[in-house]
Amino acid sequence: MKSKSDYFIISLKVIMWILGILVISMLLLKLTNHSPTLDQVIVTLLGVILAAIFTFSYTIGTHIGEVRSYMKESDRRFYAFVEDYRNHIKTMH
Repeated sequence: MKSKSDYFIISLKVIMWILGILVISMLLLKLTNHSPTLDQVIVTLLGVILAAIFTFSYTIGTHIGEVRSYMKESDRRFYAFVEDYRNHIKTMH
């Protein structure tokens, strides 16, 4: 089952692709001296760039959160191992 964050990433990627195709078609129209103005092309391109940045930063933030939780769990397990080892050494003497 997908979470809300997965749907957010998917929707951002879809928006990015749609805007990317729109930029390409606008540039082709612009090259053939048709209707889109340069401002429209730049704003659409800016939308593609912003969608890519949001997708990238959200994905990186999610991975950083997963790494932090993994590190906490690893620390907990390591300290439990150290405590068991100390108890083992105490019982040997």
